[in-house]
Amino acid sequence: MAAGVALKIFTWAYTIFCIAALAAVGLSYSLPRTQVNEAYESYRFLRYAWARLTRARRARPHFDASVMIPVADFNQAELWTIETTLRERYDTPIEIQLADSEVRLRSTDRELTTCPVVFWQHGDCNFVILKTGDKLYRAQFYYRLHEQYGTGVAEYDDLAECTVSLLQAQADHDRERQQESSH
Repeated sequence: MAAGVALKIFTWAYTIFCIAALAAVGLSYSLPRTQVNEAYESYRFLRYAWARLTRARRARPHFDASVMIPVADFNQAELWTIETTLRERYDTPIEIQLADSEVRLRSTDRELTTCPVVFWQHGDCNFVILKTGDKLYRAQFYYRLHEQYGTGVAEYDDLAECTVSLLQAQADHDRERQQESSH
């Protein structure tokens, strides 16, 4: 499909180039009005696409704006890692739920990217681990909507470390909450 779109864009760009070249040497070439309108719209689209592509490359040289690769779902090994870590922490099996969330992968992104999420609850606390790329994870826990906390690390490349850090950060926060309420 992409090859067909590229061929159409190339054809229209070549047509526009030929018309401009003929006009430059003083020759005229007339096209039916519908083809002129289509050629002009293709020209405008090419300018827009080129501007977006070059802007995206300036902002993120490692990112190809023309190809948006979706984030893969959690695989069985990743789910096993999370479930095993939770079982070791709580001494009981914890039910995890899979979901999707739209997030900005980088602070400079304007578009939201759909990322797979693992969610679980323990007591009055909710936990979330987002998969933001191949072996890239973010974690947070929250009690209510306005009480959201992270681990202090923006992104992890090891899921086990991410899960353990999340559980440790929540345990530390819970201990601080209990100390504050007892004073």
